[in-house]
Amino acid sequence: MGKPVGVLLRTGAELEAVIARNPFPEAAPNRLIIMFLDRAPPKDALADLVIPGSERVKLDVRELFIHYPRRPGPIES
Repeated sequence: MGKPVGVLLRTGAELEAVIARNPFPEAAPNRLIIMFLDRAPPKDALADLVIPGSERVKLDVRELFIHYPRRPGPIES
């Protein structure tokens, strides 16, 4: 299709390190998302973040951890 495709590769050891750095270890696995980034974001990347629900967000080395304590999305029930 003529479009560039980006690929992120992590070794097994790197993935284990990400799991070890999980800032929400008490979170149920089905309530946690890890977004993998291609490079380290600026320290203030989340400075203007507004969280409409009870989600918790933590920026790490090259990962963004998002904990949804109830369910994903802005509407709480």
